[in-house]
Amino acid sequence: LIMWDENSMGTGQTFDYENNEEEKEISAAIEASLSDHQDQRKRLRLQQEDADTELAKALVESHREKKLVEQNELMNLHVLSCKVNRSEERNMGSWDCLQCTFTNKPYQMKCNVCGSDPPLHTLTFEPMPSIKFGLEIEIVMPQGKQDGFTLESIAKDLTKLGGEPVHYRGYTHETCDYWKIVTDSSLLVNDADEDLCFELVSPVLQNENGLVSLRKIMNNIRRLGVATNASCSFHVHV
Repeated sequence: LIMWDENSMGTGQTFDYENNEEEKEISAAIEASLSDHQDQRKRLRLQQEDADTELAKALVESHREKKLVEQNELMNLHVLSCKVNRSEERNMGSWDCLQCTFTNKPYQMKCNVCGSDPPLHTLTFEPMPSIKFGLEIEIVMPQGKQDGFTLESIAKDLTKLGGEPVHYRGYTHETCDYWKIVTDSSLLVNDADEDLCFELVSPVLQNENGLVSLRKIMNNIRRLGVATNASCSFHVHV
């Protein structure tokens, strides 16, 4: 390195700094610092890339496990729904053939597919003629008023239980296309201030489907808690 001295400008005199070791050390230190800084940034970048990769893998795995859990829950709900449906079908009178496993409609005397007899203790009926009929069922609910029931709430509760819609209609002889609850003054109760009594009247029913409708409504009535006494009766209109 050659520099001109300010006091010797124009004289041609120069000073040689090639052996200046201090400047060389400073330059080397700067280069080393820059190199270390670049290496450190490279290491940090690689570490960040590795962390991002691991995070992406973890998210994918978490998503996959969540999907598996959701699928298992859906399968369990489906299985439970099938079990509940089969239980309801059996309560309604349907039965599985022991020979071909076909699920037959309620009360059939023979399997629809292979003609086999139903299992023992299965309730069956002779094929019904094509007739229309209606039902009147007199019911007593002991301490129903004390328990907070009203005829309106009973109709709503029966509808919520599913199977057949039920409406409270007061006192009426009107024919409806749904089950209805009406008052009945002929029924005797132990305590008029606590017990509830009413008549459950069907819509026009027909064939085996009418029996299925009857069984559904009576299952729901039992779930609410009912009783009968000597004043209760059951009327069938054909």
